[in-house]
Amino acid sequence: MIFILATTEVNKIPITVLSRCQRYDFKRMTIETMTDRMRELSDKEGIKAEDRALRYIAKCANGSMRDALSLLDQCSAYYLGNELTYDNVLEVLGAVDMSVYSDLFDRILNKDTIGAVSVLEDTLMQGKDLSAFVSDFTWYLRNLLLALSQDEKMEDVIDVSSETLKSLKEEAARSDADTLMRFIRIFSELSSEIRYAREKKVLSEIAIIKLMRPEMETDIASLKQRVSDLEKKVSEGIRVTAVTEVSSPDAETLKKKRPPVPEALPEDVKAVFSNWGKVLRSIPHTHNALISSLRNADLTVKDDRLIIAFDDMFENMLRNEDNRQVFEGAVEKVVGKHLKYEVLEKRKTTGFESTYPDFSGLINMDGIDVGEMEE
Repeated sequence: MIFILATTEVNKIPITVLSRCQRYDFKRMTIETMTDRMRELSDKEGIKAEDRALRYIAKCANGSMRDALSLLDQCSAYYLGNELTYDNVLEVLGAVDMSVYSDLFDRILNKDTIGAVSVLEDTLMQGKDLSAFVSDFTWYLRNLLLALSQDEKMEDVIDVSSETLKSLKEEAARSDADTLMRFIRIFSELSSEIRYAREKKVLSEIAIIKLMRPEMETDIASLKQRVSDLEKKVSEGIRVTAVTEVSSPDAETLKKKRPPVPEALPEDVKAVFSNWGKVLRSIPHTHNALISSLRNADLTVKDDRLIIAFDDMFENMLRNEDNRQVFEGAVEKVVGKHLKYEVLEKRKTTGFESTYPDFSGLINMDGIDVGEMEE
């Protein structure tokens, strides 16, 4: 009698068992081998399929022929009687065409926060899988990193057509290896984080913002990118002001600097302060980035208007027409009135702390589970 033990975790087998076994290590199958096998089976079953579609299925199977055949069966069943195209496979598997990743990468390089978040929003509204989106964008960044090489055989390594490789090289030339490796690291960490997270979309938006804000990190790659950004600004003639590090004032000192809270406030502003948590909870979860930015905004008052002061990370959040309508609708739903308000950016507002009173003690966050939002 012969016993065959199959496992993917050889390290967990006791040495007393391993020492009595013949060991055979099986490797993952190549994309070419899997594509050829699927082509052979497709022809036998009378299934018309594009080579590009089969190659994408093979890539998604990650070296497992069994998984590749399961995906092929799933896709062909969905489009039974029709040719299985690349676009059909993307739709069935909830994946995204590479042009979307190219658009996202372009917006990230241009530091277009709203545009980059909108690309993610539009993708999810089409019913695409977020985990697949994060994984495929990481793969796209990997291809850009490899495309920086001048090796003529790079097309075989990246596994794309000559036309696509040319496009990748043009995209990659706009960045550098250190920046791309930092991008890959951030999205690789995101891929493992969102697996068990409830607010997957919020984590993804934060990761995208982090790509555009190297100052949020202190590793060598981030510092290099910050220096590169400064050099670019200097070369373009933009004046860069040196920032002198000062000690942070304590809470008591900060409190003394701000003017006193006025005794009389407009009724609608009072209502917003006392129901701020309910207002945020009334905003749909499809606008989690808006909710997160409003949670971190500084609320104050000038004359009869509510002032919403953002950090520069969220400076354009309420300048977006869709976000503005959603926010105003949430206020009217909770307060029952149309609110007069103004949006400020703290960084561009001279003497913000000394000009505007601190109303944080009047703001009621009841109805918002802070721990859940941060998670």
